Amino acid sequence: MKKILVVLLVLAVAGGVFAQEGEFSFSGRVDIGVVVDLDPYPNHDVMATSDESQYNQTYDGWDGVKGRFGINYNRDGFGAGLQFTDGKLEPAVVGTLNYGGENFNFAVESNLTDLVTWDGYSFRKLQGDYSFLNGLVYLEAAYAARWQGNKYWASDYTAGIMNYNGEEIDVINEPLGGGNSFTVIDSVWYRKDYLAVDVRLQGLSFGVMMNDIFRGGSKEEVPTYAVIVPGTTSVPIKIVTTNTPKPFVEEVLKNMIFGIKFELNPIEVAAQFLVKDYGVYLGGKWFVGPVTVGLSYMGILGDKEREYKYIDNIGELSKPDKATGTQTQSITSYISDVTATATNITMMKVGGKVNYDTDGYGAAIVGYLSIFGDKSDASVNIIGFEPGIYYNVIPTHLKFKLDAGFYFINLYENGAKYTGSDVNTVQFALQPQLFWNFLGTGAGDYSGNGTGITIRYKLVGGDTTKSSVFGPKKGFNNKFDVNFKWSF
Repeated sequence: MKKILVVLLVLAVAGGVFAQEGEFSFSGRVDIGVVVDLDPYPNHDVMATSDESQYNQTYDGWDGVKGRFGINYNRDGFGAGLQFTDGKLEPAVVGTLNYGGENFNFAVESNLTDLVTWDGYSFRKLQGDYSFLNGLVYLEAAYAARWQGNKYWASDYTAGIMNYNGEEIDVINEPLGGGNSFTVIDSVWYRKDYLAVDVRLQGLSFGVMMNDIFRGGSKEEVPTYAVIVPGTTSVPIKIVTTNTPKPFVEEVLKNMIFGIKFELNPIEVAAQFLVKDYGVYLGGKWFVGPVTVGLSYMGILGDKEREYKYIDNIGELSKPDKATGTQTQSITSYISDVTATATNITMMKVGGKVNYDTDGYGAAIVGYLSIFGDKSDASVNIIGFEPGIYYNVIPTHLKFKLDAGFYFINLYENGAKYTGSDVNTVQFALQPQLFWNFLGTGAGDYSGNGTGITIRYKLVGGDTTKSSVFGPKKGFNNKFDVNFKWSF
């Protein structure tokens, strides 16, 4: 008993000394929300529904976490922390470490449950950077990165088509959502890895980003079992297959992005070139008082379909396991040749945005034309207008915001305009919102209010007797949601 008391006393003293040299901080956040679908099945007599699992139960919609608590410790340039959540869609326990030196930074964030079980993909964040020549050259390496947005060589991105495949331009679900440039670090789900070099002069920056460079394609899959009969004796063989190792030239070098950005008040311009399939991004903004005007273009000029030829490398049999007699054999498929054929796909978008923003009120209008798709299958041409306004009704507490969208859609099939009457060619979106800041520290939107209430109504539609070009069920909703948020 005395030994235990001595150990506890030593730990208490050590903890006190440790705490005096550093600083502890605590953080917490709770999001609770409900979505009521007022018309879950258009043109049918069904009751309104409430569903906690819908996408926008919590306002941001990116996770299902309702509560999280964090404890952090900082000393000089070192930081460490633990975050606890309910683990519904987020890891239940996340550990963080970071260190910032005079000319470098390092950060790691990991799902501790997966880390203990030696899951190679437990890292939610593992990245660092260096600055050389008094900040002239900036080098960043990331094995896993979370959302950081358009971090490199981007200006206006109204014309962003996200992942350059055209499939993410879901204008109906994203009023005033815009898009992203090729270099967007959007890895909430798939943990983007990259190497970026940026030369930073006064008002000018340029460089290159190499995507998917740190992760090869090889990963052990679930083993399958086979039995071979050498002579007359059956021997159990465990076949361990691996994903195809990533071809460096095709999947790394050709995924390079070159970028440049120039800023000189009141203008900024940026450009990017994606080597693979000749992707081009051009964007710029002009600032004059409370008004910002942005224009951008993004397109894929040489989309290609690729066919891969594989060669299987079959490893030698291992020695029999003493307990089971099982022998292991590995099989790895290597790409031996790639054939690239130009497609008939057009993927491009041009757009602009005018934004008027003051302390108490503002307005914006976004307009764009997007063309994407394979004409041998279907190509969609969308013209969209998305106006919006906001007004701080009570400057310390209450903000009103109204977003809208009007979309004119042409559907093409086999190179000809589709003339059928069973799909919507005109659709709209309307979304009024109220944000109440309970603390009274200033009217703001959901992310700006640490503790508050958000009330939102969203009406998206067209002719409900027809199918949406985005799918028979997507594109028609009549929903009302309320979200409560606490944070400290």
